[in-house]
Amino acid sequence: MPPAWAQIFCAFPNYSLKWGYKWKNVRAVAESVPGYNPTDWIGGKKHGMYVIYQIHERDGEAIYNTAMLIGRNGEIVGKY
Repeated sequence: MPPAWAQIFCAFPNYSLKWGYKWKNVRAVAESVPGYNPTDWIGGKKHGMYVIYQIHERDGEAIYNTAMLIGRNGEIVGKY
């Protein structure tokens, strides 16, 4: 059985969900939040876990390195 914390959290390394792009193309892969809904393919809701991962967030013309926290219900709980 995994440790208790592993039953609650799943964390992905920096940008592990965005392979195969170059930094100069970051605007092409940046996501808008709200509106970004990764829960269908991350599986946190399916497994009842919190998920922490990072994305390139687009806010107008600005691009941010954003850490996302997805709750057990599949909703975005917070971002930094």
